[in-house]
Amino acid sequence: MKIDGVVVLYNPTDRVIEHIFEYASIVNKLYIVDNSDRTDEYILKCLRTLSNAEIISMNGNKGIATALRVGVDKAIANKADFCLTMDQDGIFPVARMDEFIKYLSIPGIDDYGMIGVRIPSLPRGSG
Repeated sequence: MKIDGVVVLYNPTDRVIEHIFEYASIVNKLYIVDNSDRTDEYILKCLRTLSNAEIISMNGNKGIATALRVGVDKAIANKADFCLTMDQDGIFPVARMDEFIKYLSIPGIDDYGMIGVRIPSLPRGSG
């Protein structure tokens, strides 16, 4: 099973680097789509050290849907069976990837367009 990933960046801070390195460790290929208004050379330099990552510049903010589509199109061209999509603020439970792989191995699961992780509700007044 081949799982690629797409992470969309928008004016990221240093704190996103760690998460992106974690995502790269669980996918075959990671497409990092930079949808930023400004380029952060330090962050891009760090991300370029990932051997299985491709950084794609959108040359400005084109919207998250367009940026995701660019990354997903790359995964499709790379013949990925599944694609993990994230924005820079999302957190995927990397330690539970084996559970997701078991789930994705269920016959017929590829008939579905999207599989999501249940997000606990926020306490009142926090969102």
